[in-house]
Amino acid sequence: MKRVTYNFLTLVLAGSLMVSCGNNANREDKDTQEIAEDKNDAKFNDQEAEKTAQFLVDETNENYKDIEAAKVAVSRSNNAQVKEIANAIVTDHEANLAQLKQVATAKGVSIPTSPTEDALEESKKWNEVKADKFDKDFISKLAKDHKDDIQDLESKLNSTTDPDVRDYITNTLTKLRTHYDKIAALEATFK
Repeated sequence: MKRVTYNFLTLVLAGSLMVSCGNNANREDKDTQEIAEDKNDAKFNDQEAEKTAQFLVDETNENYKDIEAAKVAVSRSNNAQVKEIANAIVTDHEANLAQLKQVATAKGVSIPTSPTEDALEESKKWNEVKADKFDKDFISKLAKDHKDDIQDLESKLNSTTDPDVRDYITNTLTKLRTHYDKIAALEATFK
């Protein structure tokens, strides 16, 4: 009888370990953005809290994408002005990430903890652009993205009442407008 119980317990333990390891394998296959979204879906039932959580996740992803692309520009560009703008983007968007982490922590929101698959794909694309086209294409894309981001954040600022999110947006808009002015001026020299 003891032997049957022992064998049964061994099988139960082995099965539990296999299921547990299987869940971790699936989790490792998921992108950090997907993991954060899954955690937030489980945490929040309130529509406004869900919208805030998704905004923080999306903003984190966008900052990682901008940082990864700018790092490529720093290493690939031969233009001092492009490198200067790219370095400013890395610095300012890393500061944005720090603020996002503070806001997310205060609200109990999960956000991506490392560059997402989107960010890494963006970086890969920039690494594949031909050298003679890189600076012009990079600055052109930055100009469009920054213009769109400014419009999106202005809209979000007008629609949110959360003071932490409003503070983040206000700080980010200041940086984005400064970047955009420099980018637009540089873009004009490439035409």
